[in-house]
Amino acid sequence: MRKRQIIGIFFLVIFSIPLLLGMSYKKSDHDCITLKCNAAVLAEQNTGKILYHKDMDKRMYPASTTKILTALVAIENGDLDEVITVGEEAGQITSHSSNAGLQYGDKLTFRELLMGLMLPSGNDAANVVAVHIARKVYGQPDMGINDAIDKFAYMMNERAKKAGAESSNFVNPHGLHDPNHYTTAHDMCLIAVEAMKNQIFREIVGTLEFVPDIEREQLEDCEEEVDFNGFKWKNSNLLLKGYPYITGIKTGFTTPAGYCLISSASKGEVDVISVVMYSTREDRWKDSVQLLGYGLDNFVWHDITIDGSIQAIQRVEKGMLGYSDYVVALSDRRINDIVNKDEIDDIRCTIVWDDILQAPIYKGQEIGKATFTLNGVKLGECRLIAGNRVVQAVKCAEGARRHLYYIFVLLMMLLLLILFISIKNRKLKKTQRY
Repeated sequence: MRKRQIIGIFFLVIFSIPLLLGMSYKKSDHDCITLKCNAAVLAEQNTGKILYHKDMDKRMYPASTTKILTALVAIENGDLDEVITVGEEAGQITSHSSNAGLQYGDKLTFRELLMGLMLPSGNDAANVVAVHIARKVYGQPDMGINDAIDKFAYMMNERAKKAGAESSNFVNPHGLHDPNHYTTAHDMCLIAVEAMKNQIFREIVGTLEFVPDIEREQLEDCEEEVDFNGFKWKNSNLLLKGYPYITGIKTGFTTPAGYCLISSASKGEVDVISVVMYSTREDRWKDSVQLLGYGLDNFVWHDITIDGSIQAIQRVEKGMLGYSDYVVALSDRRINDIVNKDEIDDIRCTIVWDDILQAPIYKGQEIGKATFTLNGVKLGECRLIAGNRVVQAVKCAEGARRHLYYIFVLLMMLLLLILFISIKNRKLKKTQRY
């Protein structure tokens, strides 16, 4: 019986090997990605280049991923060390939504306020941020709460458009549902790319937990003294604990928006951002890890060409015979792009010459353009520079004629010399006879 079990395990292992190999092989296959979410994007973090997408232009609700844009606008317009006093705007948020626990009269720095916005996804903090920034930017410290939130929403939309997000509309700083508050996975990716360029933003969204130093006034009817010792904001992005390459950035949920997650991860020289919209509670993590892993494991930065590299060797018309009548075309700059490592050999180069290549051509002269594509998508282009000189054939012929003339003269002189010596020898022989 034991022997049969051992044999069974042996064959199970043997027949499992091809399956495992097949799974690892499919890891680099674009078609093997299976997502449960309704819309998704994977992009290179620094350039925003799309590496994978699923219904990325479909209109979606962003929920609390809205706060990425809120934080970006706030950081670009606020003073991190300024002490902020929480106003009545914090209390306009329903108690059952996510909040940072802020109360009217609380005092904290703007940096701490942003931590309360992003880590526990505080909707109360979002309102405080919006009202403070709007009053500051517009120079109206007494601006009403609703007017301030509207003004801040306008700033959000302007900043989104600047990032290239043209299919979005934001009406509040927190993302609580409003039918006029919408976006797309692609737009949220563009906004996240912009946000992750900001060092302060990266530090905040990469923070796992934070203890704020909030100054809260003691209420007269409160017998117990308020103590913030041990009060801690924890990041709602669970990937910060469970995924080794994660660097940020934000979760989101409302019933109409479903479970959303925008994530960033880095491995070696590769930095990627994934956007997952309208997934389930569990699948948003799985979808994100699948996208991040696909990007980190299969894409590399590749030098398509470098400055001075040979792109072509081309025959030149009217070049001098007997010498080089070919020109070496060199690229004038480096082109570096992120590509799937399995598709590097599929990169194509198309060359267009500025004109018919004919001599004379001078070293360093611009002679054409090279365009590099992958699967029909343009990766970049560079100018082509002549790496050598090509002399015109006409000038060469004039010199050759001069050489032939000198040779002819020398031959004639040689013939005359031979004739002279021959005549002289004949005369000498006649003299000897007599």
